[in-house]
Formats: sequence, structure tokens, C-alpha cells
Amino acid sequence: MTGSGSGIGRAIACQLATDGYNLTLNDLPEQMEALSGGLTETKVLCEKLGAKCVTFRTDITDRTAMKEMFQLHTNTFQRLDVTVANAYYAARETFLNQNFEDIKKTIDVTLLGNYSTCQLAARTMVDLSKDSEEYQNIIIISSVMATFPYLIDTNAPYNCSKAALNNLSQSMASSLVSNKILVNTVAPGWMDTHGERKFSPDWKEVEDQAQAHLPSGLGSAQDIADAVSFLSSNKSNYINGTTLTVDGGFGISQRVPGLHDPIIVPESE
Repeated sequence: MTGSGSGIGRAIACQLATDGYNLTLNDLPEQMEALSGGLTETKVLCEKLGAKCVTFRTDITDRTAMKEMFQLHTNTFQRLDVTVANAYYAARETFLNQNFEDIKKTIDVTLLGNYSTCQLAARTMVDLSKDSEEYQNIIIISSVMATFPYLIDTNAPYNCSKAALNNLSQSMASSLVSNKILVNTVAPGWMDTHGERKFSPDWKEVEDQAQAHLPSGLGSAQDIADAVSFLSSNKSNYINGTTLTVDGGFGISQRVPGLHDPIIVPESE
């Protein structure tokens, strides 16, 4: 699985280890190592839960390296039951002020990198399970922001990339159904993660806002891991090409009258 060095990715990896899967863990070279131990720490945690793990540090936009990663997984484990595409990039800025290099990088990683990951995963699954009667699963981590941007939004490249991933999930599901590969998306809402905290210097204020807007407050990485666990199990074999939103009601809260201060448009002189 990609983006597994911290946060939601680490929680998913640990949950899949608990569920009995062996894992190939991916993230950027040295990503989050100083903050949370990165892939090294994720590997230690997953192995304590009984999983066999290998790590592969690379940018998911490097298709040649990603082919090597899937070959490593094949050589090590001889099967690929579940792929989780979790990597992303985001640089928050207003639409008018977005730097084009950040726009391009966001789309390259969040959309094209995940597209490439999923295609390589599907090809590997087909090669390894031609005679299998079991389902394989590809699960894409999207975002509630694909459908419900913030009221005053600063994440347009990320949002549109995630929206495209939702559609990609449906297109892949349609294309791969005859191969017994199920493709679904999980859309996290307002979550307490390292990635979210780096954009919010006053985290207590964020927690207070979330508690005021959502009865359950901020979501946790484990909430997303639980959703992935369900979608990767045989309990979800009749679910294909859908987006499971895990947002504590964030989507509906954006449309509750009176929740936000009104936007006042000045009258023309």
C-alpha cells in the first residue's frame, strides 16, 4: 500500500496486518521519518501484529520504480489480494494565488500517480490470480473534499484530483469486473492527522470548530482503517464501484442553514 509512513496510511497498514495480510509498504524516501518514524516504524508495528512486511521507498509518480515495487511484492508473497492507493500531495492556497508548480505536482501525484498505481496493481492481480475464484480489491483513498469543498476553499487542485479518483474507481470497477477485481473508494472527512495538522498552527481551534460543527468532532485515522478493512473483506463482495464516505456528517453539515456565517455581498452603488 502507498503512503503508509504515517497517519491514515499507517493506521490502514496496521489494520490490514491485524486482518492477516502480509504487506508491501510504500512512501517517499525518508517521508515523515523524523516526525513519526516513517516506514521503519510502520513496518515494526505491522510485524508486531503478525504480518510479514517489505518496504519500498519511492515517489509513486516514478512508474519504473513502481513496477519494481510490484515485482518485489510478487517475488516475496506470490499473491496480491488488496491494494490501497493512499498517497497524495497538497499545497493549500486560494485559487487566485495557487502556484502552477504546486498545481501540477498535486495532479501528478494525487491523480496520475494513483492512476498508475491502480493500473499496475490490477495487472499484477490478473497475472497472479487467473484461475482464482476469490475477489481481489483495489481501494482508493479519496476525500470528502471531492464533493464538499470548504466554504472558503484553498485546495482546488487536490479537490479536483480526488473527484477524478472517484470517477476512476467507477471506471476501473466497470472494466475489471470480469476479472473478479472489486474497486471502491473511501472518502475521509475532517480528520486528525499529521498531514492536516501541518496546515493548522492552532490545532485547539480546529478541534473546537470541528466539535461545534460535527457531533463526533474530528475523525481518526482508525475510522478510515476500519472502512478499508470492511471493503477488503468478503463481507463487501457485493460492493463495487462506489465511494464510502467516512466524514461524521461533514458533507451534510456544509448544507445546514445557519452553520456558517452568511456571505454578505455588498450592494452596488
